This record gives sequence, structure tokens and C-alpha cells, in this order.
Amino acid sequence: MHLVLALSMLYLNLSEVSYLLKNYSEAINYANVGLTYTNSDTPDVMIGVIKSYIVMSNMCLALETHDNIDGEEYIKEIRKTYEEAKRVNNLYFTNAMAMTAAELYLKINDSVKAFEWAERSFELSKERDIKVAQRRALEFLVLNKEYDNKEQVRQIIELGRDLEEQDYATRNRFARIAYETERIETENSQLRNMISTIVSISLAIVLTLVIGVYVYRLKNKNKEIRFIKDQQEANESIYQLILERSVIATEVKNNVRNKIAKDIHDGVVNGIFTIRFNLQQLKSENEEMKGILVNELQSLEKRTRDISHSLIDNELFEHNKFVSLIEDLLALQKNQWNTEFLLDYENAVDLEDLPALDKVNTYFIIREAIQNVNKYSQASICKVSFTKEKKNVVIKIKDNGVGFDEGSSRDGMGLQNMNERAIALHSELIIHSKKGMGTELMFKIKIK
Repeated sequence: MHLVLALSMLYLNLSEVSYLLKNYSEAINYANVGLTYTNSDTPDVMIGVIKSYIVMSNMCLALETHDNIDGEEYIKEIRKTYEEAKRVNNLYFTNAMAMTAAELYLKINDSVKAFEWAERSFELSKERDIKVAQRRALEFLVLNKEYDNKEQVRQIIELGRDLEEQDYATRNRFARIAYETERIETENSQLRNMISTIVSISLAIVLTLVIGVYVYRLKNKNKEIRFIKDQQEANESIYQLILERSVIATEVKNNVRNKIAKDIHDGVVNGIFTIRFNLQQLKSENEEMKGILVNELQSLEKRTRDISHSLIDNELFEHNKFVSLIEDLLALQKNQWNTEFLLDYENAVDLEDLPALDKVNTYFIIREAIQNVNKYSQASICKVSFTKEKKNVVIKIKDNGVGFDEGSSRDGMGLQNMNERAIALHSELIIHSKKGMGTELMFKIKIK
């Protein structure tokens, strides 16, 4: 129902516009189409207005072709619609029909009735305070009545209309500017939102890429660190095996030498002593020869005992000199900080006469200290020095690494082993260290 009513109103408006443009035939056509959209639910006043535009257009067409027509016959339909609009209190159509009747009476030169209908419209719109309808009625009366200065009044009215049109155009221009401004602001807002979205997405992508690259590099770094650590552990295992093999070879050699020495001492020396003792107890006619044999046996006993002692105490490192072992130990060292290991050995220091056990203890203290340098120091240089001091040899292992706080706990297994070996050497392990200043480990060995 609402759609049908809207269509009928649409064609009514099109008919009105065509009528105002004096295109009467088109106005009639639009009005006839509008009537096709009416039904029993369409208000009678709507149907009357549509028919009125048909009548108005037909009257105007008749006036264009004939000089004298029966205008009352046409206007009768307009008056009928006026009465219906007034009955249902539709002020818009009431005023419209009153002014239409006034204009049609004026077309047939009946100015009395034309002014009567215009005044009726004015009074009606005045009662309801409808300014536009009042103005239209007054302009009709002023422009069509005969009186002095009529031309000036007409010019004033036309000027007012021109000013009104200019004002309307200006308001339209400002309205369009306001509309364009609002549209531009909306577009700018959308553009800002789009830019913010693009920037946010770009930042998110860049951040994701940065995090991805960082994670990738971190994984590679961890792999590299694990590889270096594994390689270092493998190298340390190899070094440990080499050193253990050297120690085992030394211990085996020492054990063999000790066994041989013990066998010589317990077997040969005692046998010679027994022979010498029994020979001394024998009574012989040739005492001189007896004395010579006893002396020879005594001399042989002494030389055999010396050989036994020599096997136990000396020449333990005859194929591997102690200094050479230290040099080999330093040459094998390698860590992630590329520490350079140096040996400072004074010619006046001679450790080859040390007992084998002292050499072994000294060697393992130095090795343990170097392992700590590899693990913790981050040093670029580590120096192992042997310095003679009266009847002692001072051994120092010094690095230029990060150091540590001497007040912190130092109860590790490595340090405990070094302390035990230093005690076996009748010495004391002394450690000096300070954060950022490196570490120095020192102990002394007594020499004969």
C-alpha cells in the first residue's frame, strides 16, 4: 500500500513540474499514470488533486487553441478538490487548489474571482501562519491589481525573488562546500586509518622478520657454540688421553724400574752379601786371595746397590725431559678465546734432578691450572714461569683474563687436587686474583 501511494505521489509531482514548465501534454500523461496507481485505499483528496492537474492542463491547452472557452466547467473540478482538501483539513492541497483557481480565473480574464480566490488562500494561510503561502497569495494580488507605482512594486518583488534565488544558491553552495568538506574529512579519516593499518601491518611484518632473523641467528649461534663446546670437549678428551697415556707410561716405567731395583736389591745384593759373609767365615790357607775376593764382593755389592737406587730415583724422564713435557702440554692447549700459552724457563733452573713423584705432582698442578684458564679466564695470554729463588724453584701460572673475587667460594675438585699435590711437594698453593685483573697461581719446590 505504501509503495502504491508513493508511486502515485511521484507521478503527481512529475505532472506538477511539467505543468509549471508549461508542458501540458506531458503533465496530463504523468497524471494519468499516477491514476493507475490509485485504488480503494488511496485518499480521495489525492485522487482529486491528480484529476485537477489533468483538468488544469486541458484548460491551458484549450486556451492555446481557442479564445473563448467555458472556464467554469474546468474550474468546477478544482473547486471540488478544494472542498475535499478543506474537509479533511489538508492545508497544503487547500492552498494549492485556491491559488490554482485564482490563476485559472485570471487566465479567462475574471479578475474579480481570481482576486477572491487569492484572498481566500491568503486568509487561510494567515490563520495557519504559513509564510510561503501568504507570500505567494500577496504577490499574486500585488502583481495583478491595478494601482499607482505598480511597476516599481513588481520590480521590488522580482528583485526579492532574485535575492532569494541568490540566497538559495549561496546556501546551496555553502551546503555543497560543507558536504565536500565532510566528504574530504571522511576520506582523510579513511586514508589515515588505511595508513595506520598499513604502518601497523608493516611494523608487524618487519618485527616478525627481525624476530625471525634473530631467532635464526640465535639458533645458528647456539649450534656454533655447541659445536665449539663439543669440539673443545673432544680436544680436551684427546689431550686428557695423551696426558694419561704419558702418565701411565711413566708409572709403568717407574713400576718396572722399581720392581727391577727391588729384585736386584732383595736378590742380587743380598746374595752377594751372603757369599761375602760366608767367605769371610771360611778358613783358608791363602788369606791374601781370600781378602781380595772379599773386597771384590764388597765392591760388587756397593755397585749393585747403587744401580738399584739409581733405577728407583733417577732417569725417570730420560726419554721425556720435564721441560719438554711442559712445552708439549702448552703447545696442545686451545680454547674459544685463542689464548696464547707461553713458557718462561730460566737456564739456571734444573728440575731434572727432582724425584719422579715431585715431577708428576708439579706437572699435574700446572695441567689443572691451565684447564681452569681454558674454562673460565677468557684470557688472551697465559704464562707459565720457572724462577730460581735460593734453594727453591718458584712456579707461576699467570693470565690476563677476567679474574674472580678471592672472597668467593673456591672449593672445586680441581683446586682441591692441586692443594693436595702441593702438600705432597711440601709446598703451599697461593692464588691472587681480582675481577678484571687476571689470576696468578704460585707454588714452590725445594731443590737439593
